[in-house]
Amino acid sequence: MAQTQERKLSSWIESFVEFNSLRAAPKIYLEWCALSTIAGALERRCWVQTNAGELYPNLYLLLVGAPGSGKDQAIMQAREFWLGTHKVNLSPLSMTGKGLLDELAEESSQRQYIDHGLWINYHTMIVAVPEFGVLLPGHDLQFMSILNELYECHPLFEERLRKQEERFRIERPHLHILAGTQPNFLAAVLPETAFGMGFMSRIIMVYHPTPTRMPLFTKPKFNASLQSHLAHDLEQVCAMRGQFSFDADVLIAVEAWHIQGCIDTMPTHSKLRHYSARRILHALKLSMAFSAARSNSLIVTLADWTAALKQLYAAELLMPEIFKEMSANSQNAVMEEVVNFCISLPGLVRESQIHTFLASRVPSYQVSSTFDLLLKAGVVVPDGLNLPGQRMFKVTGPQKLETGK
Repeated sequence: MAQTQERKLSSWIESFVEFNSLRAAPKIYLEWCALSTIAGALERRCWVQTNAGELYPNLYLLLVGAPGSGKDQAIMQAREFWLGTHKVNLSPLSMTGKGLLDELAEESSQRQYIDHGLWINYHTMIVAVPEFGVLLPGHDLQFMSILNELYECHPLFEERLRKQEERFRIERPHLHILAGTQPNFLAAVLPETAFGMGFMSRIIMVYHPTPTRMPLFTKPKFNASLQSHLAHDLEQVCAMRGQFSFDADVLIAVEAWHIQGCIDTMPTHSKLRHYSARRILHALKLSMAFSAARSNSLIVTLADWTAALKQLYAAELLMPEIFKEMSANSQNAVMEEVVNFCISLPGLVRESQIHTFLASRVPSYQVSSTFDLLLKAGVVVPDGLNLPGQRMFKVTGPQKLETGK
């Protein structure tokens, strides 16, 4: 059932970007934060019915960029509008993984609505934090598995309590994440194998490479009218409930993209292989958000579907740049460690010593390739015997590596 009250804005997303246009945040971050704000406000009151079951519009969204790129500015604006509704359950900024389940199980996270004469009870929480590392400080497989399950919005989340016969239960959980992080952090906490697992396939990563600079002392003009309209329409979104439907031409377009279009446009980077399998789900979630951003109709139009794909393509185009930064930062860090190690030894260094040291810093299958990179970059230079494994090296110092992967 949708609200009948008229909207003030033709597009909440475009208006959010306009309202924050003078903030030190790039447009791509603002657009995705606007989408996240709408999708989060729908909670699990709205859905799309597929042959696999109900699909809810919750997202796991990561804004990725260097310090000063505008992640905090964009995320905090989304938080402000969520807070202004006094309806959504918003996590504290210091939300940790350890406390997430306890918060989600709290009575304050519980919501109800009536559907066909039945009371529907669910637990919801929006995690909006500028630093993803607060929520996930390390590669915690158990916690990532919990996040995987909560993403699916199953009817019941259940976990056996340690050393007890009791079971921890959350009825109809809903979790929506908007967070910021840096490529350095991802490289530090996510091993190569993490991208072959389910958690990273559920995350949409939005990248911006450079800081966004705005005047320090010129105060932007505050648009009180636009803020009021944004707040009004977001409250409308918070009242929407029911199943989204599709115009006939949209159903044809969605099926065509699902069968072939998603294959033709599939990202080619190896780390995105498992993410690509979930692209249809990401696209459907975004199409619900685009629909709810303009109307209470609960109808996804062809324009909504097209906008969803365009937004997804824009993010996917830049995802490989994240992996380039992760790789470059990781390799440069290893080079610095090799230099420090070699300097600590008297005289020349044996090749076998460098290999042994590398084996303690990188996976075994990367030892030889990393050593070759050190040679190519001129970090170590042969000096003396030229027998494989017995060569002696001197250190010239770390050089910046060019990585293309």
